[in-house]
Amino acid sequence: MITAVLIIAAIVWLLIFLLDVLNGRKGSTFNPLVSAVLVTMSAVLISIHSRISDIANEKSKFYLEKAIDGFGKAEAILLAGGNEREAWIGAARVLEKSRKLSEEVTIDEHQDVFDIEMDFQRHRFSQFFKYPAKHYYGVPSNTVLTLDEAARYSTERSGTTVSTLKQVPEGAIYTIYDFMKYPENYNDPIKDNTFTDREIMFLGYDGLKQYLDHIHKYHSAAGKLFPKKEGESDS
Repeated sequence: MITAVLIIAAIVWLLIFLLDVLNGRKGSTFNPLVSAVLVTMSAVLISIHSRISDIANEKSKFYLEKAIDGFGKAEAILLAGGNEREAWIGAARVLEKSRKLSEEVTIDEHQDVFDIEMDFQRHRFSQFFKYPAKHYYGVPSNTVLTLDEAARYSTERSGTTVSTLKQVPEGAIYTIYDFMKYPENYNDPIKDNTFTDREIMFLGYDGLKQYLDHIHKYHSAAGKLFPKKEGESDS
């Protein structure tokens, strides 16, 4: 915004300078009036630009807050509903709409805040994908059933109904999973962060120091340890 204001001001004062030169050659008596008009125009343009920027900032902040609020509501629905079909569908819909709102976050600083929030939310929503398979068929958590039995249970009649539908739909699961997963172009801010040998040498935490020494020397694969080659990654 500051850059745009400076450009506008520079253009206006350049016009004033040119008019001064032209009026000076012609001996015009209207130079002060023209200058006053241009100064007023400059002030008006700067004010308009500032107001437009304020509106854009307010709009971006509004959508940022509403999107984050929606993420919290979706998690609350899942925590309260457990493996209920309706809870997963409702949470998925709230997440999808909240993600649409987040597309209106346009201010760079707001986007940075949103990126931090997304890393936090990915961690929170991962808890809902750690259940046993039968959980997603809607069976009570204390029920001992095989997966086939859980599938049959999910459509057993209830009361006067011939059939019910308790299983969590794949569409709802995918919507939440897609929200939670990292995008392919995710720029990991810690990917290049590693300890130097000197930092490890003077590290004041013995257990951590031993661990770092060990992973710098060996890597584990298929239950076996292999010495690392010089320059080989520790990750």
